[in-house]
Amino acid sequence: MQFPIPLTNLLQANAEAIAPIIQPLIQGTLIIDCTNIEDIPNDFLDQFYRNFPNDWTTEQFITLFNRDTCGDRLNQQLENWLISQITQPVIPEVVEQKETSEATLDIFNLRDEIISDYRSYSTLR
Repeated sequence: MQFPIPLTNLLQANAEAIAPIIQPLIQGTLIIDCTNIEDIPNDFLDQFYRNFPNDWTTEQFITLFNRDTCGDRLNQQLENWLISQITQPVIPEVVEQKETSEATLDIFNLRDEIISDYRSYSTLR
C-alpha cells in the first residue's frame, strides 16, 4: 500500500525536511499526491531528483508522482521534464574530496619515535 504525501507540502519544504521521505519514496511506501497543483517549478524537479541514487532513471523518478492526481497540464509538464532530462540530464553535484597526504604512516617508525620520546622523558626525571 502506498501512502500519499501532498506535493503542496514538498514544494514548501526545505532540503532537510525532504530528506527523510526519500527512502520511503524509493521503497514505494509513499507516493506524491499532486492534487490542486497546476505546475511544478523545473528547478524544484531538478533539485528533488538529485536526492535520489545516481543509478535511478528519470523514468523511475516520474513514477513517484501519482499521475491520476495530476491534471493534464501537470502531466504534460512532467513528460516535458522527462524528455529534457533524456536530452540534457541533470548533472549530479560534485562533492569535493579533501586532498589526502601523499605521506604514508610507517607504524614501525612511529613506534621507534614513541620509544625514543619515552626514553628522553624518563631520563629527564
